[in-house]
Parts: sequence; C-alpha cells; structure tokens
Amino acid sequence: MRRLVALFIGVFGVVLSAQLPPLVVRQAASVGAVPGGLSFADAMEIVRGNQTVLQALWDRECRGVTISDCGADLPVRARKALDIYDDQAEQLLLQLAARIHEAANDGPLDKVVFETVGFPYRYEPRKGLQAVRDALRESHATLAIRDTGSAGAAARGVTRLREFTGAERIHDETAKPASRANAEAVKPLPESLTAAKAHAARFAQEAATLLADEHYLQEVKTRPSSASLASMSRNSTAGITIERRVLDSEVALIHVIDGELWLLARDVQRVDGKPLPSAQRIPLPAVHPSSTPEALKKFQEIAAQGARFNIGAIERNLNVPTLALWLLTPAISDRLTFSTAGKDTVDGKPCEVIRFKEKREPYLFVADGEPKPVSGRVWVDPVQSAVLRTELILEGRSNARSTTRAQVTVSYARDPVLSAWVPTSMSERYDGDSTPGFVTGASTYTNYRQFSTGARIVK
Repeated sequence: MRRLVALFIGVFGVVLSAQLPPLVVRQAASVGAVPGGLSFADAMEIVRGNQTVLQALWDRECRGVTISDCGADLPVRARKALDIYDDQAEQLLLQLAARIHEAANDGPLDKVVFETVGFPYRYEPRKGLQAVRDALRESHATLAIRDTGSAGAAARGVTRLREFTGAERIHDETAKPASRANAEAVKPLPESLTAAKAHAARFAQEAATLLADEHYLQEVKTRPSSASLASMSRNSTAGITIERRVLDSEVALIHVIDGELWLLARDVQRVDGKPLPSAQRIPLPAVHPSSTPEALKKFQEIAAQGARFNIGAIERNLNVPTLALWLLTPAISDRLTFSTAGKDTVDGKPCEVIRFKEKREPYLFVADGEPKPVSGRVWVDPVQSAVLRTELILEGRSNARSTTRAQVTVSYARDPVLSAWVPTSMSERYDGDSTPGFVTGASTYTNYRQFSTGARIVK
C-alpha cells in the first residue's frame, strides 16, 4: 500500500504517524582562525614554501616593528596551525557521531541532517569519518548534508564526508541571492498575508474546541483508458467509480494552546447509511480532558478511527479541514516561505491569493514514506480580513517524477451562531503513478457547536 500520511510535530512529538522526523545536527560555528592568526589557506601556502604569501604575512606583522627576528617563527606557527585545523575537523566529526549514537539510544532513528559550513584539514580525519559511518550503520540511519556556505578547503571536508558515508546532498536554496526570476518572493508581501495569519490566530482562540456534523463521500475511480496521470488534469475527477463509501460522523476540531497541534477526531456513526455498532465506535467525550498521556492517547485513537474507514490504495490522514490554516499560526508559519499569486474570486468576493511552501526540515509531512515539503495557496478576502479558501498540496517524487500527489481544498464561511469563520466543505484528490486509479473525497460540515468553556486541552 502506498503511504501518504501527515506528520504533526508539536508539544507531543510526532503524532498520528509511524514515520520519524529527521535528527537535525547543526555545526555550532565555522572552523575559523586558530591561535596565531593564520588562516588555513595561509598556513598551507607557508608550509608549501610560497614565498609570496610568506612575504605578505611578514609585511602585515613586521613592518615598522624593530624586533630583529620578527616573522621568523611563521613556518613553525603554520605547522602548528594546520595541526589544530586537523584536530578541529576530527573533533567535529566525532561529535557528530556521538550525537547520532545519543539520538539512537533515545529511540528509533531514520535520517540525520547535518547542517555545516564546512571544515578544512591537511590530513584526512579518518577516525572521525569512520566514527560517523559506524554510527549511521549501527543506528540504521541515513545521512543528508546541507552545505550552508562552505568554500575552498572547507568545502573539501564536506565533499569527503559525503563520499565516505554516501550521504545525500541537500541544496540550500534559501542562501542564494534573489534573482529576477524569484524577485516576486522577496518583495514585501501584501497586508493579506498579515490578515491570513491573524485569521488563523483568531480561529485558534475563538474555536478552541468545536463540534460539527460531517457528511463525507469517498470514491475510488479509474482513469479513462486513454488517459494517464501525466495527460489528465491534476484536478480532474473524471473516471469510472469502482468503489464508494459514505461516512456520517460527529467531528471535533481540537487544538492545543498556541496552535502547536490541531486534531480532527471523528466519531463515525454511520457507514454507507448503516449505523456503526457501538462496539466499533469511540464516542467523543462530553468534555475534553487535560493533556495527560492517557487523554492524548484517547484522542489519537479517535483520530485514527476515521482513517480506518478510508478506501483506495493510498493510505492517508490529511483529511483535516483546518490543516492549511494551522500552517499559518505563529508557531508554524516561520517554517514557510510566502509569495503573491495574483487575484481571484470566491463566491463572488474578490480575493488576494498567497502561495506558501515549507522551507526547512524537519518537514511536517510524509509522502511515499519520506518527509516532503508541503505547499499550497490561501485565498484572503481583504475587506473582511478573512480566509475564504485554502489549498494544500503534498507530493512524493522519485527521480524528479511525481509518484504520489495529494490535494486538499477547503472552503470557509462565517457561522452566524458562533460569529466565527469555520470550514463548510472540503474536497480531496489522491493519485499515484503506480496505483490503478485515484481517490476523491467530498465533505460538508454543518451544525457547528462548542464544547463547554472549560474543555480546552492545556499543556
């Protein structure tokens, strides 16, 4: 079964997924100048007998100095400096290995991301390289390296570590200067983004706990015989329905204070029009308990209950209508990059469209068993400072070819009883190159009501 599941990384760690977030290890500082003030490049040139560099350093240190033997110790200092650089490189790698072992002892480890500015060396730090490779092998983890600005001899260290361990290279696009092609992304964003973030913050406060009735239609469809994933529109729902399921549920939109985690808990009451036996139901509690391990386990069980009724070959738990809105909350939004995406209308209301994409690891979502960056769009009504529509897209890729794709679109409207903007409908589409068909979902949300005011989950 092809997997497409969401990761929620918040105060409770990883919830609702067996996929682990990567361990991110950052180099504390660059391997810079050593006692004596000699850079690695200068020290190497002196040891190699480069008289031009030696004379330049002598001029810098000794011009105007009356001491007769000034600069005579430069060759000795150069050799000592190179020894220090070698030791720094060795220690850096040994510390990386120790951090991997430490994390593996705390629990299973899938992937390590090493963020580095590089490290120069004269003699290869074989002991450190071997220690990192052994740590990865023993923890059954893979290594990815994000080079955040190495150059020259420092870049050589990064290259050798990647070769020795077989590490993946992560390109740091955020460090590149802006060009004409991406100038749009670095322009000051309109007030609509501020409005969207404020909307999400208000939702977190006003809708601390919500109940609603959900009518949820899922269908598995085959593609027309002449069509393939590449030739069909990604938003197309054309095809022959081969499987269908209708769920009627009471759902609870639950969030943790500060917006660190939002859950959708489904008490599935009817499946294809037939009442679900009481023994198979996990009813929502009348009042939300505190965030004890037992209480959180209870809510995770309820959240998982809805997913067990999903049909089709793609496993998923992205069917949470407020998921894209959650990404705009203060605790999460700094993980995203934003850009303008033009104007549009929603239900006759002019909107400004904001595009977003997750920019750094550990990524919050998983596609095809690997953490992947999520992207999407938000439609903002600038007059009402409200979000009217969200779109969330998650893709898994293999050799630059899309293998699995999820798209979840949600519409919002103002509830006159709650005086709050709430989800009213959600449409989903899940597709994969290797699956025989695709899955669509269509949900509507009605009869919103709130739990009692004392029912908020707290830290």
